[in-house]
Amino acid sequence: MLSDKTKTEIQRLYRTLGGQSPGFRPRKGQQQLIAEVAKTLGGEYHRQQRLLMAEAGTGVGKSLGYLIGALPVARHHKRKVVVATATVALQEQLIKKDIHQLVKAGLKVEARLLKGRQRYCCLHKLQSTASAADLFNGADLYQKLLHSYATGKWDGDRDSWPKVIPQEQWRNLESDRLSCSGAGHRDCPYWKVRDKPEQVDLWVVNHHVLLTDLAQGGGTLLPAPDNTFYIIDEAHHLAESARSFLEQHSRLLADKDWLTRLPGWLDELQGFVKKDSLVGPSMVVQDTAQELAGGQQSVYQWLGRQRFFDEPQYRFPEGKLPEWLKHVAEDQHAAAQKLNGKLQQVLALIDSDSTPKLLPLQEQLLTAMEGAERLQKLWGALAADQTIPWAKWLERTDKDIILSAAPIEVANELKYKLWEPCAGAVLVSATLQSHQGFSHAARELGLGKMEGCQYKVLPSPFDYPNQGRLVIPAMKTDPSDSAFTDELAEVLPQWLPADEASLVLFASYWQMEAVVKKLEGRLPIAPLVQGRENRQAMLDAHALRVKNGQGSILFGTGALAEGLDLKGELLTNLIITKLPFAVPDDPVSQAQAEYIEAKGGNAFMSLALPQVARRLVQAAGRLLRSETDHGTIVLLDRRLVTRRYGAQLLNALPPFRREITR
Repeated sequence: MLSDKTKTEIQRLYRTLGGQSPGFRPRKGQQQLIAEVAKTLGGEYHRQQRLLMAEAGTGVGKSLGYLIGALPVARHHKRKVVVATATVALQEQLIKKDIHQLVKAGLKVEARLLKGRQRYCCLHKLQSTASAADLFNGADLYQKLLHSYATGKWDGDRDSWPKVIPQEQWRNLESDRLSCSGAGHRDCPYWKVRDKPEQVDLWVVNHHVLLTDLAQGGGTLLPAPDNTFYIIDEAHHLAESARSFLEQHSRLLADKDWLTRLPGWLDELQGFVKKDSLVGPSMVVQDTAQELAGGQQSVYQWLGRQRFFDEPQYRFPEGKLPEWLKHVAEDQHAAAQKLNGKLQQVLALIDSDSTPKLLPLQEQLLTAMEGAERLQKLWGALAADQTIPWAKWLERTDKDIILSAAPIEVANELKYKLWEPCAGAVLVSATLQSHQGFSHAARELGLGKMEGCQYKVLPSPFDYPNQGRLVIPAMKTDPSDSAFTDELAEVLPQWLPADEASLVLFASYWQMEAVVKKLEGRLPIAPLVQGRENRQAMLDAHALRVKNGQGSILFGTGALAEGLDLKGELLTNLIITKLPFAVPDDPVSQAQAEYIEAKGGNAFMSLALPQVARRLVQAAGRLLRSETDHGTIVLLDRRLVTRRYGAQLLNALPPFRREITR
């Protein structure tokens, strides 16, 4: 239960924040979010399952809301807080803006931002590279980085360097599991961030770092789940993040190549390190690597002879492999498991012998160990008969065959590794509901059968009917018709006034390019087209046009339908050309649909429609970004009017004033 002291602290913090922020206006939705987060984590709804799924639309102020609601409660219960977001940009906004505001308002909190290891430089690598700068491309850059780090002007985070560091140069510096062993490297950026974790009240991470910690059992990179309140921001991305995290691949011949070279690396190692204890594990590694390499070659040859695998991509129906391949997968899994274990043993035995000359060889062996881990997971997934089948498929390239496996559902993974063991969790996003309410997101994320989970919709401060209008004009062709692209080119000019700031969203890149070509010379101002220059340069050019009193037109795809914040006069006219249905041509989506249909369900209603509803709301959310914004959304897809599901999608949108041509 919430103590009076905690309630008073929350109220004081909110009032102080309001007094310090010019133009601050109390928002009902934000106040409700603060209260719901505090009550949920304080155990007022359920003493064990302290879980909340909250949809907080644009303008609610969700970041400050969940921080104000969670941090005082966490202090009272002596818990840690982990905020996990989908993007680095939001991580940095939380640290540099939101948390900074709260500290100014009197909140005592030690907060740290933790990214994936590879976002930080390894100090040892930086020193070595800078000292041998004449051997490397970008010698001046390495020396500048080292000097800036040594003088405290740079923290070793790739994203905090003023200019973009090219990947080919960063590759020489990035931290890895070997360089981040911690032994003798406590001055390295990654270890500095993780130093004295007991002093940290709030960790700000991304979904991938959270999933990495959970995969290691929880409590390795972050505080233990049973001592942690989790805030999952941008929670509508979490299921996809988890599927992507668990997806495994093997390029059969490429993996065979390093496995074939691995015995030679062990011979070279034994020439450097004279230890009797190294002989046994090294021999096992050499034998097992040869066994695995032979298996990779056999599978490649066998698949190459199968006529029914002639397509560039082939998915195994219901996730069932041919019997021969299943037996090989079992053998490969056992061999990869043995190889992984013995490589760990070898690396542990030579850790104390590490020298500059030995380091490149250690890095090769570490890469081999990571490869063995990946093969162990892939072949294990391919061999297993899961209750809920995985998507299993192959892809042909000119020189190789790629075998892949990915889960079609992650609900149980999240339930058993996160929701059940954690002290409490809040999932928040602007788009958690679909036309089915919260049921689709709850089922997808593993919260559907957890009785303690609360579901709340926080009201937006926007006056939708007066701030915006939704127009669905007459169209001659259906979006499924090949003539639809021609009609888009025909009608778009009438919806793109010369003096407005417009954003046109396309469902596919090819259709956008086709329309741009047909519109050449027909628009009042040349459109700024996604992909023709980097995103920030395109947005800067758009802002400059608007600032100079001109109209401006942005053309983009799904990449501009989410996370784009064009306030005020930067966007007054939004055109959505087509409902953003995903093309179900990827193996995971196909396997999901197959599984739903096999259980007697309707894949379109259970999978495709909730997804398009969420994407449509995200796209429509680009128009109004503040309480003073105004504008028009033009939807050129008549399926909202002509199909039975159209009314459900319309009702999922905010209550804009509607103008629909019947």
